[in-house]
Amino acid sequence: MTLFRQLLALILLSLTLSLAGVLWLSFDNSRAFLASQLTTDIDNTSVSLAGALQPYLDPLEPVLIESTLKAYADGGFYQQLHVTLYDTEQSWTESRELSRAGVPDWFMQLNLLPVVERRVILTSGWMQYGELTIKGHPGVATQTLWQTFIQLLSWFAMITLIIVALAALGIRKILRPLQHIHQTSERIRQHKFDSAIPLPKTRELRTVVQAINQMSQQLQQDFAESDQRQQQLKDQAFRDPVSSLANRRFFNQQLQVWLQQEPRGVLALLKLPALSQRDQQSFVERDRAIAKASQLMQQHLTGVSDALLCRLGLDEFVVILPGQSIEQSQRLLQQVQHTLQELFSNSNRSIWIGACWVNHPMSVSEAMALVDQALQQARNEDDGQVHVLTEQAEVMQRSELVSTLQQAVEHGAISFSQQPVYALLSEKSLVHYELFARLEFPIGTMLPAASFMSTLDECELGLRFDQQAIRLVLAQLRKKPEARVVLNLSAASLKSTAFQRWLRTQLQDYVDVLPHFGLECSEESVLYNQAAVQSLVSLLREFEVCFGLDRVGRNFASMAYVQQIRPDYVKIDAAFTQSLSSSPQESVFLTSLVSTIRALSIQVLAVHIEDSEQLEQLSQYRFDGYQGYVHQPEPFLQSVSEQTLSAEGETK
Repeated sequence: MTLFRQLLALILLSLTLSLAGVLWLSFDNSRAFLASQLTTDIDNTSVSLAGALQPYLDPLEPVLIESTLKAYADGGFYQQLHVTLYDTEQSWTESRELSRAGVPDWFMQLNLLPVVERRVILTSGWMQYGELTIKGHPGVATQTLWQTFIQLLSWFAMITLIIVALAALGIRKILRPLQHIHQTSERIRQHKFDSAIPLPKTRELRTVVQAINQMSQQLQQDFAESDQRQQQLKDQAFRDPVSSLANRRFFNQQLQVWLQQEPRGVLALLKLPALSQRDQQSFVERDRAIAKASQLMQQHLTGVSDALLCRLGLDEFVVILPGQSIEQSQRLLQQVQHTLQELFSNSNRSIWIGACWVNHPMSVSEAMALVDQALQQARNEDDGQVHVLTEQAEVMQRSELVSTLQQAVEHGAISFSQQPVYALLSEKSLVHYELFARLEFPIGTMLPAASFMSTLDECELGLRFDQQAIRLVLAQLRKKPEARVVLNLSAASLKSTAFQRWLRTQLQDYVDVLPHFGLECSEESVLYNQAAVQSLVSLLREFEVCFGLDRVGRNFASMAYVQQIRPDYVKIDAAFTQSLSSSPQESVFLTSLVSTIRALSIQVLAVHIEDSEQLEQLSQYRFDGYQGYVHQPEPFLQSVSEQTLSAEGETK
């Protein structure tokens, strides 16, 4: 029972006992008064009636005696009037059955009022002629007593309700700080420290509230300091201080991970000779030029999915454009080149950009050799063009890719593989499966999602693709519910309010399988669409659908967004788990990052764990679970046509 109800019950009990005592005293006084009045009335009537009968006793006049008795019986409240003569043994009796309307039987049976009876000797002078018996009737007095009882009880109930209502309002007002304390404690448990409790006027509660507020502020400060500490560690390990871009070490990690996972996209190397010419000038001026060039390049890459820009050296920058086609990348790089050429218009040196098309796994050295070859070609020709090395036989034409994507969206030509995510302490403890979408081509080849996501966004098919994928997965789960599966959302879906309305309808239709379903998105999607993601998370929380964040730590952003989004789990970017023991500095950063997120009571998962050696190293970083090719993906769902989905809808 809540404290409010306990206090209200105590007040109600005390009030009931007090008013019950007052009610009984008032009722008992009324009963005693009516009993006294009944006795007095019988006494007066006996004297009066005896006097009225005396003239008719000698000589005896029976008719007048009977008339007198009837007159008294009709004019009073008497149960019986009886006259008996001694000599003649004559008697007269008048009885009346008086009404007791509205008085229940149980109340009459309590016999709260006595039946008063008086006997009087009838005399004339010194002679005794007979006896008069008067028996009172308590019916009317009982009816009066009942009405008094009802009135007192009504007043009692009304006063009780008024006092209880006032007490409830008063208690709620007094206990409002406790409600705030409870709400704040719950938010603190969820590691949300964004509100302070107003100080109450009650001295004892004021002290408690001050302590809670101080504790909340301290926890918020601790989290902010932890976040700042891990951010500083990340900057020291992976950020170039002049350009504020990722450094060579971070680039090598990201490139290695990308090249290992069915890569498809463009790797570009940019050389800005104008920066090396500034050696004769001040370092401050050169650093300003580097920072300005970096800022302009970042502006062009803003919104490009998973793009990564790094600084390799004094005048060299590198860009990874995963999922981008050759045409898309060439247009983007030419825009970057044009902007940089304008920035260094005073210099007589060109901006050289060489790129290579990557569509199969390779080593870092092989990829860098290709992109360096492209850069040398751009440098030798010096024609102001972006040079992209590619093998045309392996490049799918854009029109064919777009056509295939449209067919997949319209007819559901999508298949999935699933990879298990296990708890770190027990390999038998399955957390969930992550689903990987693949596109089927008529010739039987399969294209991973990373290879066509950018084309989906460019053709504005990302939203429809996600809708089709979600329909397929939910339909499959209804037919065969298994462990929870998690599907990745594109940025296009996160930006769309129409998608959230559509998703609500789907969740309502498939509410029976939602414990087996979850969604996740990348860190970049949250950073660029934080308000939309928060709205999506609120919708998923409403239906108790799992939500997670992928590739956390890839960007140089504060972990405050994780605190606001409150996902069920996060997956640390694979670049950090690929080199768990590469350097003490990186180990300290990874430990700080995991600890900061775990402090929010959020599961932290490691990805791309490929062997038992990596698995053993995870325990020292306090990961909750892991995922990787130590457990190979397995098929989840074969391609399903639109007709199959329609049939599934008809069976619902």
